[in-house]
Amino acid sequence: MGSKRRRNMKIALIIVAVVVGIAAVFVALTYPRYHREMQAAKVRLLSGSEILKTDHGTIEYAVQGEGTPVLTLHGAGGGYDQGLWLGKMALGDGYKFISVSRYGYLRTPIPTNASIKTQAALYKDLLDHLNIQKVIGGGGSAGGLRPRNSPTIIPKGLVRQLCQERLKTAELPQTGPR
Repeated sequence: MGSKRRRNMKIALIIVAVVVGIAAVFVALTYPRYHREMQAAKVRLLSGSEILKTDHGTIEYAVQGEGTPVLTLHGAGGGYDQGLWLGKMALGDGYKFISVSRYGYLRTPIPTNASIKTQAALYKDLLDHLNIQKVIGGGGSAGGLRPRNSPTIIPKGLVRQLCQERLKTAELPQTGPR
């Protein structure tokens, strides 16, 4: 009985060693490409936006397109880049998308006095900086505007808001965001 148990233990250890070896080879072969792609994505993110410092804090933003201004707020899985993508997918061309990275995302820090009101003041500062008097507000997921709090988030110049559902049901591209 003891030798059978030792034999089974030996087989189990060999199987574990083979699985660990295969995993190590897989990581060794795939990590360099993963690292290069992540570095390229980081460079794209850092070069596609600007930073605005105001009395109310610092905010990362990007402006893309021409037409009616739309302030887009990203969800929990992104930053300004996701906001640009959501706006483009939901509305298409003919709009000027102003997309921000909300507190704690990408290069927008979380201030010590963070609140919905201070973030709204930061959005107002950004719109003033861009000389935009009226804007359509839109967002998806955690950045979705809700009728009861959108005046707080964008206190001045909210002409109309997009329904979060419109952004949820937007047709997604075949290749995803770039």
